[in-house]
Amino acid sequence: MTIVAGIHKHSVGLPDSFDCLETPAPQAAHMSAVIDVLRFPLISLVVLYHAFHCSVTLPPGAYEWHQPVTDFIYWKLLHDAIARSAVPLFFALSGYLYFLRRERTLQSWWTKLRKRFFRLWIPLWSWAGLALLFLGILYAMSFPNAVAQDIFGKSHPLWWWLDGFLGLKTVSGPHFFFAGWFVRDLFFVGLLSPLWYALLKHRVSAILTLSVLYVLYLTIFAPLPFLGSRAMFFFCLGSAYAIHHRDFAADAEKAAGPCLLLWGAGFAIGLFVRVPFLPALTTTFLIPVLVAVGSWGVRRHWIRPVPWLAESAFFVYFCHESLWLRVPWDMIRMHLFIPYGDWTCLWSILLNWVGGSMLPLVAFLGLRRFIPGTLVLLCGLTPHKGTRGGRSEAVVRPRPSGTVGRESCDRKQDAE
Repeated sequence: MTIVAGIHKHSVGLPDSFDCLETPAPQAAHMSAVIDVLRFPLISLVVLYHAFHCSVTLPPGAYEWHQPVTDFIYWKLLHDAIARSAVPLFFALSGYLYFLRRERTLQSWWTKLRKRFFRLWIPLWSWAGLALLFLGILYAMSFPNAVAQDIFGKSHPLWWWLDGFLGLKTVSGPHFFFAGWFVRDLFFVGLLSPLWYALLKHRVSAILTLSVLYVLYLTIFAPLPFLGSRAMFFFCLGSAYAIHHRDFAADAEKAAGPCLLLWGAGFAIGLFVRVPFLPALTTTFLIPVLVAVGSWGVRRHWIRPVPWLAESAFFVYFCHESLWLRVPWDMIRMHLFIPYGDWTCLWSILLNWVGGSMLPLVAFLGLRRFIPGTLVLLCGLTPHKGTRGGRSEAVVRPRPSGTVGRESCDRKQDAE
């Protein structure tokens, strides 16, 4: 029996056909649980990657990477060697789910694209609107905020605003919301899914395509207008696993040991030699390790998926990038009479990480419990039909025999 409680993303069963990609049910069910387990830890790593927005704890002119302890523990280890792997893995899992069970028809492509539009762009624009409202209030109150002054204190052309709301991230674009590029890339890799399938359906062309995209990823890491090389490579990597019915979790478990050694070697080399593509290369080796840890935990029943924790990932992502969650650590430091210093900077970053993960989670649970309708706009979730008076009711649905894993994977496909 499947227990669907509270708020979830719609499950839409696809009809069986000779043109439909199928993955063995036990394999699909296991990978489904692994993805649910990994979602929140991965988004927490994304928060950690951005947790350095607290340089106010240092004197003017000093930065985190000038401090030896902070430079080693945060920048070299946590930021570059560990947290950097979260977004690539999100793209890989998205590609895997996209082609896990998908008809190769124009109608199915259009249906998927339409769902992605409402579950990606509507939340992005909702959060961007909230950010602008917040900055507008700061500007009206004459609060000293550089971003608010830049947005409302100057005249900007239409393209400048479109740049921000579409997440294009061109050089001259606005900086009132920073999460747009991820949504943009998720949407456009799905838009190009017929091309990816044509390139990946044969093993030889799949190897050549992935090799070319990997070289682009190593050499052009920064997000590009419209679509980044990182999104293309990792989305196609996950797509290739689904198209060729490879067991993502099993292969990750087999590769985890060697990849962990290669990751350690890459990290050690990076401490002494500055190689531009080394952080991106090291990131690749950590991805199988993260998937393997989740797979082992699920297989041995050490970890169980928590639906509401997995559902919160998109909300936490949007929320942590919002300007009002940047904790004013300088005020806390002054209030507690903590002096400037290297360790102060490191602890500020770690507190920023914890606060940026936990505060949005608490907000999500509050909205999920009392105002579930707001999650339609803020993270693409839809209230269950059994919800009454803003409170969620658990609904028990029997799962037909022979469909183990199919229902959950269909749900996750639509969620991606």
